[in-house]
Amino acid sequence: GNRVEVVRGPVAELGAGPGLPRLAVADLSHNLIRELAPEVGLLAGLCSLSLDHNRLAAFPAPLSRLTRLQQLGLAHNAIPVVPPQIGALSGLRQLRLNNNVIASLPLEIGRLSQLEVLRLEGNSG
Repeated sequence: GNRVEVVRGPVAELGAGPGLPRLAVADLSHNLIRELAPEVGLLAGLCSLSLDHNRLAAFPAPLSRLTRLQQLGLAHNAIPVVPPQIGALSGLRQLRLNNNVIASLPLEIGRLSQLEVLRLEGNSG
């Protein structure tokens, strides 16, 4: 299928294999992920990605290439900064950044004209 769920698995990093470009939904919440491999940016069909409850200490750079994303979950990590590249994700409808250490957002967040839900509570930046 076009869906992968590895919820509460022992996953420590996320790469991309040759069969994954058509992947549409990936739920990788509740793992030990600290970073994403650059190849994740090649998952062009991805429209929903949950990386909530992981160990991300930075906004994963490959995400800015996933322009079809409609839902992105990065809650409950240790992300301090949202980069200006967030503006490239113009199809986002839901963005969960709650419970990180984010002190401010870039102006480019204003480019997310489809955004319906933006969660920021619990940030201690």
